[in-house]
Amino acid sequence: MNSPLKIYLWCLPLLLVINQAFYGFCFKAHCIGAALPSVVIMSGVLTAVIYFSDTRNSGSDYIGSSEDDEGKPR
Repeated sequence: MNSPLKIYLWCLPLLLVINQAFYGFCFKAHCIGAALPSVVIMSGVLTAVIYFSDTRNSGSDYIGSSEDDEGKPR
C-alpha cells in the first residue's frame, strides 16, 4: 500500500505536465504559477481517490480473496 504523500508526489508533476500540454507546453514561471492552484487541488482529489480505492481493496474482506482474516490461505 502506498502512502498518500508518495501518491501525491507522483500525481503533482504528472498533472502539471499534462495541464501544461493543453497550454502549449508553457513552462515559464508565470505559466507554472498560474497553473499551480488548480493542479494542487486536482492532485489532492486524485490522491484521495487512489488512496481510498487502494485501501478499500487491499484488505481480505473483498470478494475474491483467497486468504482468511489471519492472512492464511483458505
